[in-house]
Amino acid sequence: MIAAIYLDSGLEAAREVLKRALFEWALEERGARIADSDRKSALQEFLQGRGQPPAEYRVVGESGPDHQKKFRIEVWIAGVCMAGGEGSTKKEAEQRAARMALERLEVTAKD
Repeated sequence: MIAAIYLDSGLEAAREVLKRALFEWALEERGARIADSDRKSALQEFLQGRGQPPAEYRVVGESGPDHQKKFRIEVWIAGVCMAGGEGSTKKEAEQRAARMALERLEVTAKD
């Protein structure tokens, strides 16, 4: 699509479409979307920094038709289920579960 815009309207038009479609979306809410984009890595770093084993992600459920599948994932740390997440892809569900687990661990670490 970007190539077609470039060929039809030039570099500036293609740049503007990319800016609006990708960068503004990512930077909404002061970059919160970017910060949430890789919670699995953040959780891994948190665990490594405390000498804990890596998180394990388990698919515990799938629902819906193939074209609208919903996945339920749990994140386990040292044999304990820390959180769960749902999403339309396994990656999305894992990221949500990791975010919830990280929030719980950060609260616990402050206490």
